[in-house]
Amino acid sequence: REVIFGLHVHVGLASPDAAIAVMNGLRSWLPELLALSANSPFWLGRDTGLASTRTKVFETFPRSGLPPAFGSFEEFELLVDRAVKTGSFPEYTFIWWDVRPHPKLGTLEVRIPDAQTRLESTAAIVALVQSLVATLADEFERGERPRFQPVTLVSENKWRAARDGLNGKLIDLERDEERPA
Repeated sequence: REVIFGLHVHVGLASPDAAIAVMNGLRSWLPELLALSANSPFWLGRDTGLASTRTKVFETFPRSGLPPAFGSFEEFELLVDRAVKTGSFPEYTFIWWDVRPHPKLGTLEVRIPDAQTRLESTAAIVALVQSLVATLADEFERGERPRFQPVTLVSENKWRAARDGLNGKLIDLERDEERPA
């Protein structure tokens, strides 16, 4: 059932708090990354009508999908500590959000893109992820807080991206209007 192929992009950051701030800011951009990378319309040999079937298959797993927003890296650590203590999972790599901090590697791991069939497409998506992370990290270093968007609207955009890829419309969350993906 889990024969799905995602593209995971790790980007190093200067501190755990920078990783959390960037993750919080990046949440709003995840649907656009999915729309751009959508590359899994088939499931079990059938066209599903979705641009990214992988995303919907993976959402059936626990601890997947959009991450919550955190006020600090300590909040993330407390969540992981409580989950380990309660036997929910053995360690943080069992959290499979669309983006997550990866403390052992000192990275932020962006997990939402579908795998690509062309190296050039993979390189372009990786470069875009790196650029978004660098921009958000620079904002954090200047003391700017990430712009939070309601998870319900980010989830709506994620659904639209999974369904239609670049052929659909997403909500411009700054203007509250639809726009081409």
